[in-house]
Amino acid sequence: MAKALKAKNIEERNKLSFWEKAKLVIVIACVHNLYYDNFLKESVLAPVEEEFGANSKLLWIGPKRNDRVILYLHGGAFLLAMPSAAPAFWRYIQESLEKRGKPTGVAILEYTFIPDALFPAQLEQVVVAIQHHLNSGVKPENIQLLNLSDNDGCLSTNDGNGDFLNGRTLNYWGTKCLEGVPLAVIPYIEPNSAQADWFEGCDKHIKCILITTGGVEAL
Repeated sequence: MAKALKAKNIEERNKLSFWEKAKLVIVIACVHNLYYDNFLKESVLAPVEEEFGANSKLLWIGPKRNDRVILYLHGGAFLLAMPSAAPAFWRYIQESLEKRGKPTGVAILEYTFIPDALFPAQLEQVVVAIQHHLNSGVKPENIQLLNLSDNDGCLSTNDGNGDFLNGRTLNYWGTKCLEGVPLAVIPYIEPNSAQADWFEGCDKHIKCILITTGGVEAL
């Protein structure tokens, strides 16, 4: 299953470098919901969409849960919809956890895309979403924040040498992502530019952070 999801995702994103940038932005919101709806039809799951404020909502995979929650923040530089294979992938993870006796709710955050809202609007939506889970009774230690692909504004590239996106496309996304962002919040979107002491105290609130990357993908 994992190979099939990977192939589907790569085939879909191979087209991105050739799309006109303006047209790409127009179709994002429609495609995002389409992927979720199509997944529900294929998996025979009931749609569970939850509005929580901040002009955003949660798209649940399966029923909402308040004991253990994965909050999925999809990548794409705040410009792209989640990959079409993402809902199926997280359903696979969810089913795997259930088999291990750890039933877990999975919620996809539907944040506002650039240019409809500039950063840090998306960060504020993440904060409100986390607070919504806490208010719903989820313990802080039972909320897992997961991001596949990076929403980082600091994008470099290997010009398609192993990755499926070219340098021009990634540089454009990075520029648009940082456009109009106040200097005070740049470290939130480009951590490499933060001062050395910027992360001090994180260990009091976060137990662990896992970062993985492929050998030939652009970062």
